[in-house]
Amino acid sequence: MPLRMQADRGAYFLVIRLNRSLIILGALGLLKFESGWYMYVGSALNGLSARVAHHLRPHKTKRWHIDYLGPRAHSMKGFLFSSRRDIERVLARKVYKISKHHVMHFGSSYCACLSHLFYFDSDPISLMKFRHLLKNWNSHIAL
Repeated sequence: MPLRMQADRGAYFLVIRLNRSLIILGALGLLKFESGWYMYVGSALNGLSARVAHHLRPHKTKRWHIDYLGPRAHSMKGFLFSSRRDIERVLARKVYKISKHHVMHFGSSYCACLSHLFYFDSDPISLMKFRHLLKNWNSHIAL
């Protein structure tokens, strides 16, 4: 059962582990994903917990860019940030600063952000900067 919050709106992180490199053809063309860890930043102005539950399901209707990458992941974990404000872009800029690089325009075709998908050599959950971000923004782990 998905985590329910008082205000079921805000932003989320998906932390995705790819055990092997892969190539995906989609709306952004041919994209190569190296093995490693990725963090996706998304938002839902209504139904935040349902959106993250959708992404964490292995079989789903593909609606967003991340839905094409998720099923190929070795593991995926969600972090929710309950907020009445649109904080997705702010969080994406913060993750950009701590990531190794980003996948250009992935998940950000509707805004001026360079990307909403970021690459890490190791599990970003283990990084002190990531833990600090989770604590400061009062996140909840999706079950």
